[in-house]
Amino acid sequence: MIEQSRKGSNFSANQESCLHTVVSFLPNLQTIIARTFDSQQLRTSLDENPHRKLEIWKELMILSVCRSVTSLYSLVLLYMLVRVQVNVLAGQMYNSKAQSSQSTSQMSRSSAVRNGMTDQLRKAYLSEMRHFLTDGLKKLMAIIERVVRQQLKNVSLKDKMTLSDMESLLTSIKNEVDVVLEGDSSLTEDSLNAAESSGKFTNILLPNCSSSNHSPATKAALEAESGSDLSIDNSGNVGHVFSPSPKFSISSTFSAYLAFRKESLLRLVPLSSSSRADNGCHKRLSLTTLLLQTRDVLDLPDFSSAVLELTETSLHFLSSLLADRIAPQQSSQDYQTEEELERKGGENYFNTGIAMAKWVPILDAQIYTLCKFDRHSKCLLSHLHANKTAKLFSENVYEAFLSANV
Repeated sequence: MIEQSRKGSNFSANQESCLHTVVSFLPNLQTIIARTFDSQQLRTSLDENPHRKLEIWKELMILSVCRSVTSLYSLVLLYMLVRVQVNVLAGQMYNSKAQSSQSTSQMSRSSAVRNGMTDQLRKAYLSEMRHFLTDGLKKLMAIIERVVRQQLKNVSLKDKMTLSDMESLLTSIKNEVDVVLEGDSSLTEDSLNAAESSGKFTNILLPNCSSSNHSPATKAALEAESGSDLSIDNSGNVGHVFSPSPKFSISSTFSAYLAFRKESLLRLVPLSSSSRADNGCHKRLSLTTLLLQTRDVLDLPDFSSAVLELTETSLHFLSSLLADRIAPQQSSQDYQTEEELERKGGENYFNTGIAMAKWVPILDAQIYTLCKFDRHSKCLLSHLHANKTAKLFSENVYEAFLSANV
């Protein structure tokens, strides 16, 4: 009971670390998206090129949709990547700490550090999320732009679009992006990797384990095969400790995954002679091993399902933001029904719609709402953090890496 409570407290504390880590990346994420889909430069060119006004406005329409859709996908993927990495690490560190205490009488502390989870390895492992903010995000934005251009090919700036119409358009774009992510073999390094990887998002989120484009911290860890900590201290905890998480639920996918890890990943982690003498208590971890384990998690159907659910709920969140923007300026107390609104002379934008050209500045500005964090106002990141599916998936990852004991 005490041990389970300790595990739950450790898990809860690290979920807050996940949130803080994602928040720290939001300014960079917003800047990258805004620079790639640079609508400001196009707006500036309107006055300079009056003869190209229609062409520029059509491009602004495309960029405004790209900015909103990319903001949704990139935040969901970054959030889920951070949750996976932090929980993989937390589970490994919890085991490493427990194993170190158990074997104190049989091996020196320095030997335990060499075979356990060191600061250098933790820093290098967490730094791998930079791949998503560079190469991975570039791939994602290229996919989204291609889909958006295709979907808007026959949409005119004069077309009347109700909120329902806009929701249908965004849903159609999302569905097509999902199809491309699932079936586009160009996302992987080669056709063999494409055939071997079942995950939709793995090659966007993580570099190939054999890639030479590693950060300095990563290269150092690879050379040392051991491991400053970004968010987790040596006890595996961060920040305030919250109430213990209740009993963990392991899905059938994760039950199978536990067996898979115990059988196959043990072959990836060479044991030192002292480890063998200690019944395999201390297994040497390398960055390559951690990345392979993480890719295994990202390849799980559970991960894809969680991402798809979060992008779906994020789309609903965006719809609520759009509804707030197009609603008439009168106070909601001024009218209670559509009939009352019409009697007062207001325009029912939800039914009559507005021209697509008027949607452009509304969609264009959503990036600044979506890619921000505020505990006290309507915030997508808080919405994601409260999602039960994301929390359950994180619990399963954490429990898997505790139970598998590798």
